[in-house]
Amino acid sequence: MKNLTKTLIASAIVAGGIFAGPVAANAADYTPPTTPVVTGPSGAGAVAPGAAVTINFGDHTFTDGGSISAVFSSTGDVPATGTLSPAVFVAAQSNPITGTASGTGSAVLRATVPADASSAIQVAVTDAATGHVVSATIAVAGTGAGSNLATTGTYISIATIWGAVGLLALGGGLIAVRVAVRRKDRPAAAHAA
Repeated sequence: MKNLTKTLIASAIVAGGIFAGPVAANAADYTPPTTPVVTGPSGAGAVAPGAAVTINFGDHTFTDGGSISAVFSSTGDVPATGTLSPAVFVAAQSNPITGTASGTGSAVLRATVPADASSAIQVAVTDAATGHVVSATIAVAGTGAGSNLATTGTYISIATIWGAVGLLALGGGLIAVRVAVRRKDRPAAAHAA
Protein backbone atom coordinates (compact mmCIF):
# COMPACT_ATOMS: atom_id res chain seq x y z
CA MET A 1 0.00 0.00 0.00
CA LYS A 2 2.88 2.37 0.84
CA ASN A 3 4.46 1.84 -2.59
CA LEU A 4 1.13 2.56 -4.31
CA THR A 5 0.71 5.75 -2.30
CA LYS A 6 4.25 6.89 -3.09
CA THR A 7 3.73 6.14 -6.78
CA LEU A 8 0.46 8.11 -6.86
CA ILE A 9 2.06 11.04 -5.04
CA ALA A 10 5.05 11.10 -7.38
CA SER A 11 2.77 10.82 -10.43
CA ALA A 12 0.63 13.75 -9.26
CA ILE A 13 3.67 15.95 -8.70
CA VAL A 14 5.19 15.07 -12.08
CA ALA A 15 1.85 15.64 -13.86
CA GLY A 16 1.50 19.00 -12.13
CA GLY A 17 4.95 20.04 -13.30
CA ILE A 18 4.31 18.91 -16.86
CA PHE A 19 1.02 20.75 -17.18
CA ALA A 20 1.83 23.87 -15.15
CA GLY A 21 5.27 24.54 -16.67
CA PRO A 22 4.10 25.78 -20.09
CA VAL A 23 1.76 28.31 -18.46
CA ALA A 24 4.62 30.10 -16.76
CA ALA A 25 6.57 30.16 -20.03
CA ASN A 26 3.61 31.57 -22.00
CA ALA A 27 2.78 34.25 -19.44
CA ALA A 28 6.13 36.01 -19.69
CA ASP A 29 5.45 38.54 -22.47
CA TYR A 30 1.67 38.43 -22.85
CA THR A 31 -0.05 41.74 -23.42
CA PRO A 32 -3.77 41.41 -24.09
CA PRO A 33 -4.81 43.03 -27.34
CA THR A 34 -7.17 45.97 -27.36
CA THR A 35 -10.74 45.71 -28.58
CA PRO A 36 -11.14 46.77 -32.23
CA VAL A 37 -12.85 50.14 -32.68
CA VAL A 38 -15.36 50.43 -35.56
CA THR A 39 -16.09 53.95 -36.83
CA GLY A 40 -17.97 55.42 -39.76
CA PRO A 41 -18.17 59.00 -41.08
CA SER A 42 -20.28 59.98 -38.06
CA GLY A 43 -18.07 58.23 -35.48
CA ALA A 44 -19.04 55.13 -33.55
CA GLY A 45 -22.38 53.48 -34.25
CA ALA A 46 -24.15 52.04 -37.26
CA VAL A 47 -22.65 52.85 -40.65
CA ALA A 48 -24.93 53.85 -43.53
CA PRO A 49 -24.93 51.71 -46.68
CA GLY A 50 -22.44 53.15 -49.16
CA ALA A 51 -20.39 54.87 -46.41
CA ALA A 52 -16.74 54.33 -45.54
CA VAL A 53 -15.89 52.37 -42.40
CA THR A 54 -12.64 52.18 -40.44
CA ILE A 55 -11.71 49.49 -37.93
CA ASN A 56 -8.71 50.21 -35.72
CA PHE A 57 -6.86 47.27 -34.17
CA GLY A 58 -4.61 48.60 -31.39
CA ASP A 59 -1.01 47.82 -30.49
CA HIS A 60 -0.17 44.19 -29.62
CA THR A 61 -3.27 42.83 -31.36
CA PHE A 62 -1.14 41.01 -33.96
CA THR A 63 2.45 39.84 -34.28
CA ASP A 64 4.69 42.90 -34.68
CA GLY A 65 5.26 43.36 -38.42
CA GLY A 66 3.51 40.04 -39.13
CA SER A 67 1.27 38.99 -42.01
CA ILE A 68 -2.47 39.40 -41.44
CA SER A 69 -5.58 38.76 -43.52
CA ALA A 70 -9.11 40.09 -43.21
CA VAL A 71 -12.28 38.33 -44.36
CA PHE A 72 -15.72 39.94 -44.58
CA SER A 73 -18.86 37.85 -44.11
CA SER A 74 -22.57 38.63 -43.93
CA THR A 75 -25.95 37.24 -44.90
CA GLY A 76 -26.06 40.17 -47.36
CA ASP A 77 -23.42 41.86 -49.51
CA VAL A 78 -19.93 42.51 -48.16
CA PRO A 79 -17.34 45.12 -49.16
CA ALA A 80 -15.64 44.19 -52.43
CA THR A 81 -12.43 46.05 -51.66
CA GLY A 82 -10.54 47.35 -48.68
CA THR A 83 -7.10 48.13 -47.31
CA LEU A 84 -5.19 47.06 -44.24
CA SER A 85 -2.70 49.73 -43.15
CA PRO A 86 0.20 50.29 -42.71
CA ALA A 87 0.97 48.02 -45.67
CA VAL A 88 0.60 49.17 -49.27
CA PHE A 89 -2.04 47.35 -51.32
CA VAL A 90 -3.21 46.95 -54.86
CA ALA A 91 -6.13 49.35 -55.33
CA ALA A 92 -8.81 46.76 -56.16
CA GLN A 93 -7.95 43.98 -53.74
CA SER A 94 -10.82 41.59 -53.04
CA ASN A 95 -12.03 39.51 -50.09
CA PRO A 96 -9.81 38.35 -48.32
CA ILE A 97 -7.61 41.37 -47.84
CA THR A 98 -4.01 40.68 -46.85
CA GLY A 99 -1.41 42.92 -45.34
CA THR A 100 1.20 43.42 -42.67
CA ALA A 101 0.70 44.65 -39.11
CA SER A 102 2.72 47.61 -37.90
CA GLY A 103 5.90 47.24 -35.87
CA THR A 104 3.74 47.45 -32.74
CA GLY A 105 1.20 44.84 -33.88
CA SER A 106 -1.55 47.31 -34.81
CA ALA A 107 -3.51 47.62 -38.05
CA VAL A 108 -6.25 49.72 -39.61
CA LEU A 109 -8.86 48.21 -41.94
CA ARG A 110 -10.70 50.58 -44.28
CA ALA A 111 -13.57 49.58 -46.56
CA THR A 112 -16.84 50.83 -47.98
CA VAL A 113 -20.12 49.28 -46.89
CA PRO A 114 -22.01 48.11 -50.01
CA ALA A 115 -24.83 50.44 -51.08
CA ASP A 116 -27.29 47.53 -50.93
CA ALA A 117 -26.05 46.07 -47.60
CA SER A 118 -28.94 44.32 -45.88
CA SER A 119 -27.38 43.08 -42.63
CA ALA A 120 -24.46 43.53 -40.28
CA ILE A 121 -21.04 42.65 -41.67
CA GLN A 122 -18.60 40.49 -39.71
CA VAL A 123 -14.86 41.04 -40.08
CA ALA A 124 -12.36 38.38 -39.01
CA VAL A 125 -8.67 39.32 -39.11
CA THR A 126 -6.22 36.42 -38.76
CA ASP A 127 -2.61 36.70 -37.58
CA ALA A 128 -0.69 34.32 -39.87
CA ALA A 129 2.07 33.70 -37.30
CA THR A 130 -0.16 32.68 -34.38
CA GLY A 131 -3.48 31.79 -36.02
CA HIS A 132 -5.17 34.20 -33.57
CA VAL A 133 -8.39 35.66 -35.02
CA VAL A 134 -9.77 39.03 -33.94
CA SER A 135 -13.34 39.77 -34.98
CA ALA A 136 -15.46 42.89 -35.19
CA THR A 137 -19.00 43.65 -36.32
CA ILE A 138 -19.93 46.51 -38.65
CA ALA A 139 -23.48 47.54 -37.81
CA VAL A 140 -25.28 48.70 -40.94
CA ALA A 141 -27.80 51.51 -40.42
CA GLY A 142 -31.39 50.73 -41.33
CA THR A 143 -30.98 46.96 -41.19
CA GLY A 144 -31.79 46.50 -37.50
CA ALA A 145 -28.97 43.96 -37.24
CA GLY A 146 -25.66 44.04 -35.44
CA SER A 147 -24.02 46.50 -33.14
CA ASN A 148 -20.78 48.40 -33.10
CA LEU A 149 -19.40 46.24 -30.29
CA ALA A 150 -16.40 44.16 -31.24
CA THR A 151 -16.50 40.42 -30.79
CA THR A 152 -13.05 39.26 -29.80
CA GLY A 153 -13.78 35.77 -28.50
CA THR A 154 -11.99 34.43 -25.48
CA TYR A 155 -8.41 34.79 -24.41
CA ILE A 156 -8.36 31.57 -22.42
CA SER A 157 -5.69 29.60 -24.21
CA ILE A 158 -5.20 25.85 -24.18
CA ALA A 159 -2.02 26.48 -22.18
CA THR A 160 -4.09 28.17 -19.47
CA ILE A 161 -6.49 25.24 -19.29
CA TRP A 162 -3.67 22.69 -19.14
CA GLY A 163 -1.91 24.86 -16.58
CA ALA A 164 -5.00 24.81 -14.37
CA VAL A 165 -5.17 21.01 -14.69
CA GLY A 166 -1.48 20.83 -13.81
CA LEU A 167 -1.88 23.05 -10.77
CA LEU A 168 -4.77 20.90 -9.55
CA ALA A 169 -2.65 17.77 -9.98
CA LEU A 170 0.29 19.44 -8.25
CA GLY A 171 -1.96 20.56 -5.37
CA GLY A 172 -3.40 17.05 -5.09
CA GLY A 173 0.11 15.64 -4.96
CA LEU A 174 1.17 18.06 -2.23
CA ILE A 175 -1.92 17.23 -0.16
CA ALA A 176 -1.18 13.52 -0.58
CA VAL A 177 2.42 14.08 0.58
CA ARG A 178 1.20 15.97 3.64
CA VAL A 179 -1.29 13.23 4.52
CA ALA A 180 1.37 10.54 4.08
CA VAL A 181 3.82 12.43 6.31
CA ARG A 182 1.14 12.85 9.02
CA ARG A 183 0.31 9.15 8.91
CA LYS A 184 3.98 8.28 9.19
CA ASP A 185 4.48 10.66 12.14
CA ARG A 186 1.42 9.43 14.14
CA PRO A 187 2.82 6.06 15.25
CA ALA A 188 6.10 7.70 16.26
CA ALA A 189 4.26 10.31 18.33
CA ALA A 190 2.08 7.63 19.96
CA HIS A 191 5.15 5.60 21.04
CA ALA A 192 6.89 8.67 22.41
CA ALA A 193 4.02 9.45 24.78
